[in-house]
Amino acid sequence: MKLFDVFVKESANKVFIGLVTGVITGITFSLLIPLVLIALDAPDAELQEVVPETINWLRLEVTNPVLAVVFFATCTFIIVLKTFSQSLMASVALNAASNLRLSIYRRINSAPIAQIESVGQSKLVSIVTGDIPRIIAGVSAIPDLIISLMSVLGVLAFMAFISFETFLFILATIFFGLVTYQVPLIIGQRHYARARPIYDKLHESIRGIIFGAKELKLNEEKRETFYKEDLESLELQIRKKEKSGFILMQGANNYGDLISFLAVGVVTFIISNYITLSHAQLVGVVMALIYMISPIHSILQCLPLISVGNVSMGRLNWLLSNLQEETLQSTQEKAPEWQKIHLKNVCYDYNLGAKGKDKFQLGPVNLTLSKGEVTFIVGGNGSGKSTLSKMITQHYLPSAGAIYFDNVPVDDANRASYRHTITSIYSDYYLFNRILGYKDSEVDTIVSDYLLELGLAEKVTVQNGHFSTISLSDGQKRRLALLVALLEDRELYVFDEWAADQDPSFKDTFYKHYLPQLRDQGKAVVVITHDDRYFDLADKVVWMESGNVSRISMSDVIKTDKYRSEDEKLGTA
Repeated sequence: MKLFDVFVKESANKVFIGLVTGVITGITFSLLIPLVLIALDAPDAELQEVVPETINWLRLEVTNPVLAVVFFATCTFIIVLKTFSQSLMASVALNAASNLRLSIYRRINSAPIAQIESVGQSKLVSIVTGDIPRIIAGVSAIPDLIISLMSVLGVLAFMAFISFETFLFILATIFFGLVTYQVPLIIGQRHYARARPIYDKLHESIRGIIFGAKELKLNEEKRETFYKEDLESLELQIRKKEKSGFILMQGANNYGDLISFLAVGVVTFIISNYITLSHAQLVGVVMALIYMISPIHSILQCLPLISVGNVSMGRLNWLLSNLQEETLQSTQEKAPEWQKIHLKNVCYDYNLGAKGKDKFQLGPVNLTLSKGEVTFIVGGNGSGKSTLSKMITQHYLPSAGAIYFDNVPVDDANRASYRHTITSIYSDYYLFNRILGYKDSEVDTIVSDYLLELGLAEKVTVQNGHFSTISLSDGQKRRLALLVALLEDRELYVFDEWAADQDPSFKDTFYKHYLPQLRDQGKAVVVITHDDRYFDLADKVVWMESGNVSRISMSDVIKTDKYRSEDEKLGTA
């Protein structure tokens, strides 16, 4: 997709009308010059045969009243038509910009989680907050560019009518100016293009200085190193490249202005000696050239914005090519009732590092999860616990094998329906400031009861589904996330280290109250955890190691092992 495509795609008809009115405006502008020349050069006797040389109007003496009326009527027509053209084109540009942002939001919203994680949060934020505004600025500059271009073409047509030889010289001058203008413009554009990837790194470093502030405060050497190498260094690189790009582009603009004035000087002092021009023709050409300075300047002002916009459009196209929409069949149908989830020879492959490094593979995994059952998934870091859980929740799609809900395989036709039966709280969860999907204010009563139960009533209140604050500790945020999950009343619950930030009392409440409660309600519950002292509360524990299920322990075995361990401790004592 190109920058102009964004503009035309929005409304080809309106763009066409804008172009036509722009052409008419430019041509009409050029008519002002001969009107003025006729008024200045026409003999008084010729005018007096039609109307008196001057008339009094509102105590003002008006010379050549007919031409004056035509002149001011033309000016009024130009104002109205140009305002209409600009308003129409600006409306298209604003609509295109807004729809572009919405399409990016929609693409991110509908892209697979694996692709979003592959692109990276920093790059996504950089493109949305940095490149999209530049694209919008470039798109918004197109209407002014078109109108100014039409004005220049109208004046050139007038020049061709006055003196074709002079017109050819001016055309050659403009062509030479635009070609040579492109040289610093292209170089400046490359400097901006080289600065954009550095912005991605800078966004990541900004996240580091905000979210890693506690760690940096404890080590002055680490803090200074991070500042120097990850913030100051990147800022200096960006500053250098964008300064160079700005200087080159600004120089190109000034050069464009100078070309216009040089053309005036060459026509006035040189070309007039080689081409036979009457005084009126020379005055007309010079007036036309002076008039062209403003629209040419406008064109040169727009070109850098469009040029930078094209750089950002290239990055946006890269993003779109790396964020494909999920091929899901959108359906409002409920998933059929199910009792068990079967993972049969399920595998997942993805590259953990740069090209050429070893790939990490999960599986093949064979596992069954049942409603009315609590399953713990345990293992060391990098054992594949989170990857397995994301496959269970249908965030990751198997590279081999299949997942079944009862005897129905999950595919693009039913994946969305089955997702609607699942809720999860991952370690990197995001807490929204309101309860999405609930508009009934009666939900406030239920939420208030949960807030009291979870020890949040003194911190948070709810009104029409909106929380009064989410500025809470990590443990309190997780409890609020649990509240939202419980409110959704889904059939499968997945918790990724939910209790990691909880104090002992709420940790006990989670394992001994909420998990049994969900099980008693007939929910399937999957918990990723390291809390081995609660393992006996699970119906089964799945042990992960190097991407594979190493063993599965059932509840009776877990309890026997726990009691044996406690007896051994007592015997030792």
